[in-house]
Amino acid sequence: MGERSDLSQEEEEASRWLVRLESPDVSLDDHRRFRAWLDASDENRNAYQALSRTWDRLDALRGIPREIKRRTIGRRTLALAGMGAVAAVFAGFLILRGSALDPPDAIYVTAAGERETVRLDDGSTVELDAGTRIVVRFAAERRDVQLQSGAALFNVAHDADRPFTVETEYGAVRVRGTSFLVKLGPANMRATIIEGRVEGRARRGGLLSGLTQNSDATPAIASANQELTFESASVSVADIAPQTAQRRLAWRDGMLAFDGETLAEAAAEVERQTGTRFTFADPALRDLRVGGYIDARDSAAFTQLLRDSLGVAAEPGADDVIVLRRAS
Repeated sequence: MGERSDLSQEEEEASRWLVRLESPDVSLDDHRRFRAWLDASDENRNAYQALSRTWDRLDALRGIPREIKRRTIGRRTLALAGMGAVAAVFAGFLILRGSALDPPDAIYVTAAGERETVRLDDGSTVELDAGTRIVVRFAAERRDVQLQSGAALFNVAHDADRPFTVETEYGAVRVRGTSFLVKLGPANMRATIIEGRVEGRARRGGLLSGLTQNSDATPAIASANQELTFESASVSVADIAPQTAQRRLAWRDGMLAFDGETLAEAAAEVERQTGTRFTFADPALRDLRVGGYIDARDSAAFTQLLRDSLGVAAEPGADDVIVLRRAS
């Protein structure tokens, strides 16, 4: 008979999510399913946060030279060994993953409706919006952050010799030190530059081209009051008004400001803020444009906005999902 796991069912599920979300092929659907699992119960959320904190405390690995660290069993495997193994096949998977990837310095997660400000080891700060997850990996020659869901405002401490890169599945931005907001949408990523200068590179064919010192490709460049939009393996630059840049940050004050986002993007934003889930009776509704200013905690205000401005009705559906359809 195999060894009994000392972990609860929620902790085992949380362990699997921690590994899946760091996989190179993690998808937007994975993130949506993770957020649904996280919001399903307080037990799930508590288990995930507890395991994240436990693994993040293994800071001794930071002092190991990188060439040794690559040959060392990953942080997640050590954590499981200390807490009493999940299952043999799962532990084997962790060992394989840990030998191929450097362990993160830290993982930060906010649930629906939560916000958090964290200070990184280099003095940079990151303000996490609701439903956000970042993975931080710093080294002597670089500072890397993966934004895996949600939105975050980065205030980066200047370091001319160590670039700061924020990578997403749509592409990445790199700076030496500045302030910018990065937000993941259902089908794109947007970087709003508050101060300074940002370089951006879209992801093509699953690979991120450019953003290396030896790359021949020219990155897209944006400065204050400009935005980089990453979608369909391309990146574009657009000027925005200073007021628009500030509206992008309305969530810091507990508000949502829609300024021409698609209904799909707006619904995803409300889902992150409130946990309310939406589906579309007619896929064409996804492309409608939304404008308005509402309390981020009030999903009813959002559905009222849709009825008043777009003629879109909200009806209760199965599994507590709100169905959006054209009002009759």
